[in-house]
Amino acid sequence: MSEGPGTIGPDDLVLDVGGWARCFNRANHVTTSSRSSGTAALSGDARSGPQGGPVEHFTAETWVARDICDHTPWPYADKAFDFCVCSHTLEDIRDPLWSAAR
Repeated sequence: MSEGPGTIGPDDLVLDVGGWARCFNRANHVTTSSRSSGTAALSGDARSGPQGGPVEHFTAETWVARDICDHTPWPYADKAFDFCVCSHTLEDIRDPLWSAAR
């Protein structure tokens, strides 16, 4: 578990919602509307460096490509994650209120 409020611990599970081009590297799972076609997009924007540390914690198997505005349930159990990150995403999707209420 995390070491204090707002601190991600080494055993915490983290989900990045919509982080396609510049994922939060500490995320164990990524859910976004596109699947990367190569490691450059998985690694983030080289000009600004990685977010969440230099090591990627997600893999191709934990990268879920889906419409994050779809009203069908996401493939995760309730309370599966200790932290969820959604950065620079809601302003670019068609139904941000629905997606944020999940």
